[in-house]
Amino acid sequence: MTEPLSPPTHREHRVEVEPDQVLQVRDFGPADGPTVVYHHGTPSCSLDVPGGWHGVPDGVRVLTFDRPGYAGSPHRPGRSVAEAGRWSEAIADALGIGHFALMGTSGGGPHAAAAAAVLGDRITRLCVSVGLGPVGLPGFVWEEGMPAETIAEGRYAIKGEEELRTFIDSLMQQEDPMSEWMSQLPPSDQELLGRPDVQPEEAVVTAGALATGADGWVEDDLALFHREWGVDLAAVTAETLLLYGGADVLVPHAHGDAMLRAIGHGQLVKLPGAGHWMRDVEPAVLRWLVDVPGGPSFEPAGS
Repeated sequence: MTEPLSPPTHREHRVEVEPDQVLQVRDFGPADGPTVVYHHGTPSCSLDVPGGWHGVPDGVRVLTFDRPGYAGSPHRPGRSVAEAGRWSEAIADALGIGHFALMGTSGGGPHAAAAAAVLGDRITRLCVSVGLGPVGLPGFVWEEGMPAETIAEGRYAIKGEEELRTFIDSLMQQEDPMSEWMSQLPPSDQELLGRPDVQPEEAVVTAGALATGADGWVEDDLALFHREWGVDLAAVTAETLLLYGGADVLVPHAHGDAMLRAIGHGQLVKLPGAGHWMRDVEPAVLRWLVDVPGGPSFEPAGS
């Protein structure tokens, strides 16, 4: 019998944010290494590790966690993007970490940026990778270039939980809830996701993200589209990298322009031909985040 696929050896923690809120945390790398707290995408879970399960550079510590409603973190209705600061702080405090870096991908990008804004000088560096831009930013049309499915998802979220749940519940009835999105990916994403070492990992991550239902997905969408984010991203003081794919159809690179405008500083990089999955460059990004040799060397932003 084939052994079930599982991530490499790591530590697991249950971190209490407040008496009625606990987060499931996965802890990769040396306990005394420079640390990156990672905010996963939407929908996803703590099994998602930047660079893949075996891509974390030697000596770097990466903490992933399930946002409330996903996998091992109980559902918390009404949560906001700004609460990502409290979650990140609680994780670092529980594990005795002072200063640390932040990274967030896709739907986790705004959460990582919000945490950096809330925690100020405690954050050393920030990377927002293919992160959704601030939907309420004046002059920013978040729908432009998005798949019809994402536009529908966002608009249902803006209307409120009842209509959004009906939409997502219909997707959950399908064998692959993400199939409509995946069929539209650019060649770079298709090639990466088709690799024999990537396919099984992605399957485990997706299964973990939806194993306990759609609460996490619903609450992410409501926090991102329906509620105020509750944070001024211009308060980010950390050195910032905004990383986007020139061919990304899930979060078009114009979202990077919007994120840069909201934060007000940082290096915006648009990788020509790249899509939504940045797995190949993420190990170098992790090195940059903790300021060790081997960080990325990018060309100026372009599409």
